[in-house]
Amino acid sequence: MAVALQHVCASFFPPTAAAFRSHPLLMTLDTLPEEVLLHILGFLDPRTICVLSCVCRRLRRIASDNLLWRSRLFREMPTWECVAFNTQPGHHDVHCDAKKAYLRGSPYFNAPMLNPPLRTSLSQRLPFPFMRQTARVVLCGPGLDGAAEGMVGQCIWGQHSPFRPTGLFPGADGAGAGIGLCYGGSFYLNLIVLYRNTYALRQTPPVDTRLQTSETSLHPRIASICHLADAFIYVVDAGSVSAPATRTELQLLLSANSRRSPVLILVCHQGQPQMTCSDAASAMALETVLRPWQIRSIPTDEGPQRMGVGLQWLQQYMP
Repeated sequence: MAVALQHVCASFFPPTAAAFRSHPLLMTLDTLPEEVLLHILGFLDPRTICVLSCVCRRLRRIASDNLLWRSRLFREMPTWECVAFNTQPGHHDVHCDAKKAYLRGSPYFNAPMLNPPLRTSLSQRLPFPFMRQTARVVLCGPGLDGAAEGMVGQCIWGQHSPFRPTGLFPGADGAGAGIGLCYGGSFYLNLIVLYRNTYALRQTPPVDTRLQTSETSLHPRIASICHLADAFIYVVDAGSVSAPATRTELQLLLSANSRRSPVLILVCHQGQPQMTCSDAASAMALETVLRPWQIRSIPTDEGPQRMGVGLQWLQQYMP
């Protein structure tokens, strides 16, 4: 009876630290080997690992192990739906400080940085349209002629579109015209769509580009539009991310803009993504782009919603 009562009491009242130290068969986190602790930490979520690192110096050292965070980084990075110029894991960080690279790039920790809330300035709340500050956003890219061809129509007339048309605005010399949109009830923008071909040519593959006069220069009218742009949205199919023509066209468009306006790159795909955002950023050589950039992987049927979230990021870096 006494032994049974002792077992019942032990189940309700756990042994003290002194009892753990005095009993040779009882083990705590302090007494577990480091290899066993690393194996256990591999099953925990990142936030719990960070909390454990605050317990003591030994757990902090083990919870900051580079191999632990590098394996988690390589395992979860393919699931990241977006990376940006200030969250893209660098080669040096991955091999020398994987924990820093993970915490900086993971949407699990950096949701406010990658998906910031919509910011409304006083000039955008004014009641008269001619008094509002309206952003000039250029939408272009080979994806508009491919998988994301209907994205513009979905943004304007889609039933679940987060955008509201506000009117049309004229261009100059046959280029630069577009449609005014309102996003979130307070963010007004003029969307300038630069298709690579006319509608008739877009229906007949293969398509060619008419934004460029040669492989090294833009059409003068296109260059003047890009020069005044406040932001760029570049749409590309997942299958053509690695194409040299895609990189060349993007570099020419951005080189015509001296205002360091931000660029949002939408990689459109059907079904499962064919390439991670980090690999797409490397394939497009975005590390050489000296301006704020963000790349997002989006399904073709969710273009307007994902583009709206990207606009919230663009707004933070518009000149």
